[in-house]
Amino acid sequence: MKSVHETIKLRAKGADLTIKKDGDWIVMDFPEYPIQKTDIHKDFKRLVGFEPIEMYSSIYDWVIAIAKSENDILNAHPDFGLLTENGLGHLMITAESDSDQADIVVMCFAPISGINEDPVTGSAHCALTPLWSEKLGKSELDSLQLSKRSGRMKVCLKDNRVEIKGKALTILEAKWRI
Repeated sequence: MKSVHETIKLRAKGADLTIKKDGDWIVMDFPEYPIQKTDIHKDFKRLVGFEPIEMYSSIYDWVIAIAKSENDILNAHPDFGLLTENGLGHLMITAESDSDQADIVVMCFAPISGINEDPVTGSAHCALTPLWSEKLGKSELDSLQLSKRSGRMKVCLKDNRVEIKGKALTILEAKWRI
């Protein structure tokens, strides 16, 4: 049985990942995802409910849309079937937070993978952290995912890595026999 103080190291496709405990927090160290500015999708407003001010693409087919305000994110109403049909099957929508509760807000949709809305998406911050770090001029950010379950994460850009801290909810526990 692993001690709660041990670091777990994982070798994933394209990168090494580490996970460790820090008090009540889980700390994950992931690689930064490269992003590239793209044109705004011509039907985005019809598909999601707001007109983004910028759009980016990242690896794993993620598309990032930056909204004018947190209110745009809260009032988004994506059509999941049409998102997939229109090349937006892995979509992050994000904005600078309108409150002092967080620096940024985000919602993540992956209907192409069978997940209409992911309640808390740590890996999304591999792309969001470098993007918002540059825009806000700081390497440490508080992020609030605005799903029904919602979640808060503290993220930090360190060189080409992203440290993601969050409090996890155990939904499944298992023992492996090898």
